[in-house]
Amino acid sequence: LEYKDLNMKQLTLLTVACLISLLAAQNFLGINKQIKEAAINKFKNPKTTNRKAPWKTDVPYQTGYFDQIIDHFDYSLDSPHSQTYKMKYIYNGDQWGGADSLSPILFYTGNEAPVEGYWEDDGFITDVLAPQLKGYLLFAEHRYFGESLPFGNDSFTNDNVVYLTTEQALSDYIVFLRYYKNEVLKCPDCPVIAFGGSYGGMLAAWIRMKFPNVVDGAIAGSAPIRAFSNVTDTELFSSIVTWDFGNSTVQNCESTSREGFQRLTKYQREVGDQYKDLNKYFNICDDVKLKSNYDIYIAT
Repeated sequence: LEYKDLNMKQLTLLTVACLISLLAAQNFLGINKQIKEAAINKFKNPKTTNRKAPWKTDVPYQTGYFDQIIDHFDYSLDSPHSQTYKMKYIYNGDQWGGADSLSPILFYTGNEAPVEGYWEDDGFITDVLAPQLKGYLLFAEHRYFGESLPFGNDSFTNDNVVYLTTEQALSDYIVFLRYYKNEVLKCPDCPVIAFGGSYGGMLAAWIRMKFPNVVDGAIAGSAPIRAFSNVTDTELFSSIVTWDFGNSTVQNCESTSREGFQRLTKYQREVGDQYKDLNKYFNICDDVKLKSNYDIYIAT
């Protein structure tokens, strides 16, 4: 179909569609520009915070629970599709500009830990972006972590853990966002900016890619969205870290680090469960002392 073949009704609809797309793009580009400027100013001017760690926050939050569907995809009679669990979320709307101004929702795509920890470590979002964008802070907890356990204490049995998937988690967030925008904030047209880091960053990127009708943008920090064995070299991250050590200003940093890890592994194999000496040698903090072979494995 060529442009000259369009009738007046079709031209009108096409024009309206183009205008809507341009307005939506302009709205997000404006937000995106403000985000970039805020990030630059945050690190140019460290006096904007009195805390030693600028990523920490003391912004308060409130807690809520949402009746979330356990299985979003299986509608068979024996599926728990009709069953729900209490998905935890935390929020703060003190800086929000309101529905009339279509102020954005800053949505954290929770990942593999209790959600409060991510709030405490996201000072750039809570202390900088929320006031500047007049954004509503909304953090969702990932299923199977923290208090968001679909089957309570039985959540990690073989039969129940099958619902711990990225697809289910993303669907949790979409169902929740639709509910929250429409029923709580009464702002179905307010833009949503997702954000997260590491696995949470992957979720933020994917939720924008797969649900652009719900999520308008994403800040995906350190998000290895292609870090899969059939896509990317699985040793690539280790190689990059080794390269960093090799380019350190400390003499023999790479070789010394390699030897240190080798010695630690050898010591663990020879001594077994005697961890007192390791804790003493490394002067390890009380709350992270080595207590098992698993701790040694994680450390090496």
